[in-house]
Parts: sequence; structure tokens; C-alpha cells
Amino acid sequence: MPSHQGGERLCVRTMRGTDGADIGSEDRYTRWQMNEDMPSRRNQKTNELLKDAEVRRWYERKIPRSYESARVRLSNLVNFCEATCLMPDQITRMDEPELARVVEDFVDGERERGMKGPTIAKRVDSIRAWRRYNDKKLRKIDVPRARVYETTREMMVPTQEQLRTLLMSTSNLRTKCMILLMAHSGLRACVIGRDRGSEGLRLKAIQDLVIEDDKVEFTRVPARVVVWEELSKNYRSHSTFLSSESVEYIEAYLNERMNNGERLTGDSPLILSNGPKNKFLYATKIGESIRKIIRKVGINMRPYELRRYFSTQLQLSESRTGLTHEVVQSWMGHKCDLATSVYGLGSSNPSPKVVNDLRELYLESEPFLLTKREMNQDMLRSQIEKVILDLGSSPDDTSDAVSCAVQRVVGVQPGEHAANAVAKQIVVPIEHVSAHLQQGYTFISSLNETEVILQPNLETA
Repeated sequence: MPSHQGGERLCVRTMRGTDGADIGSEDRYTRWQMNEDMPSRRNQKTNELLKDAEVRRWYERKIPRSYESARVRLSNLVNFCEATCLMPDQITRMDEPELARVVEDFVDGERERGMKGPTIAKRVDSIRAWRRYNDKKLRKIDVPRARVYETTREMMVPTQEQLRTLLMSTSNLRTKCMILLMAHSGLRACVIGRDRGSEGLRLKAIQDLVIEDDKVEFTRVPARVVVWEELSKNYRSHSTFLSSESVEYIEAYLNERMNNGERLTGDSPLILSNGPKNKFLYATKIGESIRKIIRKVGINMRPYELRRYFSTQLQLSESRTGLTHEVVQSWMGHKCDLATSVYGLGSSNPSPKVVNDLRELYLESEPFLLTKREMNQDMLRSQIEKVILDLGSSPDDTSDAVSCAVQRVVGVQPGEHAANAVAKQIVVPIEHVSAHLQQGYTFISSLNETEVILQPNLETA
């Protein structure tokens, strides 16, 4: 078993082949002894491994499906080779019982180093994948607590109110769009943009989107989105829909890009990278952008919980609509009977009737997804009055101020009827609330001890 000291691995094992002959691990491992002054020791080891033609082939065959998965799998192989003083060809040549004992020792060593069960299990799976690639087997290795994801056990699926808070906590239209693409359409981040930004969801995937006269418009809402097989995790095309809320933000985002000089076509990315190398914002960056907003708000969740929000909220709608679990699964791109049926609901090119039926199902369930609140004058009056009083004004001084604020927020003149209105919202430090109220903003809710959410006049939203 590898010895461990201060978290560092010390390779002490010399392996032997099935005939008992030394297979030269000590000599081969000297290639791994890197000068500590050299940058990125792990990268050096990875590059050394990739000099092996079979390792490179194994690694590159995984890239088209998922660059990130390929990178992680290669890293796990590097990790195992470092810990056991084995090279990939030695792992291939070893008889299965001997290798199983080595892997068991590796598992014990990783646990001693404090590695979590799921992480160790993934590393063992990578070794099994390498053996399988070389037509060799590796029996099941017991990894304690392999499915106990302690870092995500306490993660929560956001409520509608919390999703609303996330959206209102950023003014960046691109980020708002990414949040809603996952939460209201169930799209994976790797569909929006692939791992290295080489591909992603294009505007032509939105079938109800029209670009003409330097303007973007949606011809139908909910708008249908087709995820082609090259973007799908399971290589099966599927479709989903954009909510009315998503459409508003996407339309604003795309028009903003056009106003900045971008010429949009069907091949243009739906979510554009700001970098010079790639057109598409890749999955890792999508996650980072959303995670910043999550941390700002202080909700204990991962970006992936947005897809769980989509699934959870639509499950709640099933008892009140004609929506079924299978339809939701097909919208999310999961394997199911609908998704595997060439002519069924999961087809990328179903009949117009099927599309219309699915659209109606989504529309019926949409209220369970939307974050907007309908605001009327009574609600606005109550909220504004409370904030003004909290700021120290006397009740006698509030009446005119409240009336004026209400009129500004709903966008009507005194005496006119005001329809329910929803405007974009902003996060404001508590010390700036009074000034914003005088400009026609209204209080929505407290975000934390130092910030509140306000809603502006519709004319300036």
C-alpha cells in the first residue's frame, strides 16, 4: 500500500507481472520524478502520460462527448499512476486479481488522505474505464460512502421567490438569460455552451424567433427550442420551451447585442462569450457566472439546482394540468420512452399538432415556473407606506408621498385606472432606499440585513 506522510504520496511498491517477473515500476517511475522548481507538476505528469499513443487515443475519444469528462478521467489516471508507481501499460498487463488488490490499497490510501467516497469512486471508475478500453476487466471495488455526496447533501432547490431574488440581484441580461434557460427550460449548461466554447445553442434552435430589420422578435410564446443530438448528453435530440419571462429577457439581451453592433444570424450563439477565442460561453463559465449571483444572495444551492427547480415545479403542476412526468423528462433531455420514440413526443421533428399540444401543456404549467408578481395599487401603497414609516416619517406626511410613488410605479396619472404591472427590480443598499423612493421606486422585500429589493417606474425599467 502506498505510504502517506503529511498528505504526500510516497511510492514504495514494486509490481510484478503474472509470471512473477518485475515489470520495472521503479525504473519507469523515475520518469515521474519532477523538479519541484518546475511549474505545474501535475501538468507535467499529464503531458508525460499523453506521450503514450494509446492513452492519448483513449483520452481524445472521450473529448467529443465531453471535454470536461475526458479531462477528469485523464487526471484520475494520472493520480492513480502517481500513487501506485504504475504506468498505464503496466495497469493493462497486470492480472485482474493483483490489480484489484492494488486498487483496494489505493482506496485505503485515499481515505487516509481525507478524500471523500464519491471522489475515490470516480477515480476507480477511471481505472476501470482504462482497463475496459484495453479489453481487460476489473472487478467491483468496494468504496465506502461512495454515494454520500456530503458537499451537496444540504443543497436546496430554490423556491419561486428565491429564483426571483436571484434574477433581481443582477442587472446583467446575459446572466438572467442563463438562469432562466436552466430554471424555466430545464437546459443543461453544456447545452448552452460546450466545455471549450466550440459549440453551443444557436439562435436557429429557437423555432419561434425571427430576426429582421435589425430587430429580434418572437412569433409565438412559449417559444419552442430544439436541442440537436450533437449538444445532447445522451446523443438524442429533444425539445423544450422558453417561458414568457425567458422570452422577455432573451429579446432584450439579443437587441442589446444588436444595438452594440453585432449582426445576428441563425448561426449566432444564443449566449455569447465575451472572450476573443470562442463565440460560445462554455459550461464552466456559465456555472461560475450563476454561482457568483448565488453567493451574492446567500442561497445554499448549486447552479445545477436550477434544473431541479424546473423538474420540481413542473411536478407540482402535474395534479392541476395534463402534464406528465414523461413529458417533463423529455424536456430535460433525459432518457425515457418519449425521448427514444422516433415519432413520439420526444422527437425533434414531431407533427404540428404534437408541438401545439406540448406548447399548451407548458403554458398551463408556466405559472409554477414564473417569478413575476402581479402588483396593484393597494399592494404598492401598503409596501411604500411601510418603508416610509420605517424611515422615520410621521403618518401625516406619508399620504401624498405614497400616492405620488404609486402613480409613478404603475405609470398612470391621478384618477386613472392602473392595471397590474411588473417592472424590473434592483438591489439597493438600505441607506439609499429613501432617495429611490422619491424617484418612484417601491419596496418589494428585504434581501439581507443591509440590502433591499426595489421596483422602479415602468418607464425606466
